[in-house]
Amino acid sequence: MAVAILAGAGEGTRIGKKDKPFLLLGNKPLLSYSLEIFNNCKFIDEIIVAVNRDKVEYAKYINSGLGLDKKCVIISGGETRQESVYKAIKSISNAEYVLVHDASRPFITLDLVRRVFQATREYGAAIPAIPPGDTIKKGKDFVEETLDRNSLWNIQTPQGFRYDLLKEAYISAFNDNYTGTDDASLVERIGYKVKMVLGIRKNMKITYPLDLIIAESLIQNKK
Repeated sequence: MAVAILAGAGEGTRIGKKDKPFLLLGNKPLLSYSLEIFNNCKFIDEIIVAVNRDKVEYAKYINSGLGLDKKCVIISGGETRQESVYKAIKSISNAEYVLVHDASRPFITLDLVRRVFQATREYGAAIPAIPPGDTIKKGKDFVEETLDRNSLWNIQTPQGFRYDLLKEAYISAFNDNYTGTDDASLVERIGYKVKMVLGIRKNMKITYPLDLIIAESLIQNKK
């Protein structure tokens, strides 16, 4: 039993306090792209979507309009991404594996999801990663250090985990009032090693207004 969680709650402050999953891309809400991909994954049994409370009915409307055949549950998320994913985890009644994906990443592919899932089954935890293209420096106001790019990675989603492992990591973070930067950071925190698989550069996260312009260009070039 494998469940996909789509994290889509939050304000989207960096893109003008908009609900990112419902921004239009190629005349379709961002959310619909991820829903269609996970619906086409034979190894995914159920999809859980966490959105802002006032968008639950709209998300249900989008899902029903897509005519998908996979079970999809829409829930009200929390104030943060971590709270939203935790609520989704607690709503799962039966699962062996969980894949967590940002609903604001519309360019995932079946191949990427499949590779992450295969690595998750083998290692218990797996995430997609790509090497940075820019030089990375550490510092504040002034450079303190230039970091070695050969050991640095940009991390993407979907991130896959054994359900019991991810639940344990989230419970630990909740009890300690700890906030991580992604799901894997919570799993790492309880001492578990996370496998990295090669991601795809196109799997961008829509965060800033420019990202939406770039994404629209990518959509248009596919036509």
